[in-house]
Amino acid sequence: MKKKRTLIAALSISLILLSPLATKSAVRNQRSKSLPTNLKSDQSPKSINGLIAQSKKSKDLEEGISLFNAGKYTDAISSFSRVITTDSPRKVKNKALLGRAQAYLVVKQPALAISDLKKIEYTPDEKEEQSKKDLVLGVCFIQLKSYDLAIKWLTDSITLVPNQASAYSNRAVAYQSKGNLQAAFKDLQLSLKLNPTPSTIYNLAVLEKKKENYQSCYELLSNLEKSEQTYPGIFLQKGLCASKLNKRDQALKDLIKAASLDKNNAFTLESIGSILAEAGKTKAAISYLEKAEQLYLINGKTEEYAKVSNMIANLNNQ
Repeated sequence: MKKKRTLIAALSISLILLSPLATKSAVRNQRSKSLPTNLKSDQSPKSINGLIAQSKKSKDLEEGISLFNAGKYTDAISSFSRVITTDSPRKVKNKALLGRAQAYLVVKQPALAISDLKKIEYTPDEKEEQSKKDLVLGVCFIQLKSYDLAIKWLTDSITLVPNQASAYSNRAVAYQSKGNLQAAFKDLQLSLKLNPTPSTIYNLAVLEKKKENYQSCYELLSNLEKSEQTYPGIFLQKGLCASKLNKRDQALKDLIKAASLDKNNAFTLESIGSILAEAGKTKAAISYLEKAEQLYLINGKTEEYAKVSNMIANLNNQ
């Protein structure tokens, strides 16, 4: 499966998976340690076999990391599982458990991720590792819509390591989901100061739209689209803000661009149809609305389907 660049809306999970796994070079260095030379002859076969087994575990861990980074999450889970189910050293097994938990998150299996995270054991001096575990736990509870628990774990992560941009951006997601827009805005600002990623800028823009700061939203997304030309959400949200600012032509341009990048987004098609209807372009409006109507029906969104059907009926009666 090809790895996709991902920007995620403010009410979903922010771009969080940091690579809390060992780097390839670190694993390679561990594998390349010289063999001991002071072994007695009767211990050598057993010790060498142990080193071979350890090398195999390190190889599986490295393979899991590579597969995860390549977007092959199911294969990564298999590689991490081989490390976890063998008698691996604690630190190696912890890295595999954390890696598998992240892969489970990507494939929308937060309960399995939590199960893995509970098996990880850190010592008191492993604060950075514990912070990453707490971060991933926070995202698990965002997926489960348990926002209070998400905030709790993300706050624990920040307490241990205060300079993690992704911990703040994900806590902002949880705060916004609870309707605490002020706290969400504060966390997004902190995240941007630490690491101004496209996903955080996008999330801030969506939050500004929610606060009805349409000009701020529009400006943020206008700057972002210069470097992110293939993510439909940017053009959808920018088009919606442009519409609120009475920039009808720009709104249509952005929304049509969003529809070209994601042909199955019914809401984008509905938004285009609504603007065209307001402009008096009835035939074109109905064409877009009928496409949206069909997609809503296919996806079982009955309320949206009924709304668009009524819009089409009203336009046909004009």
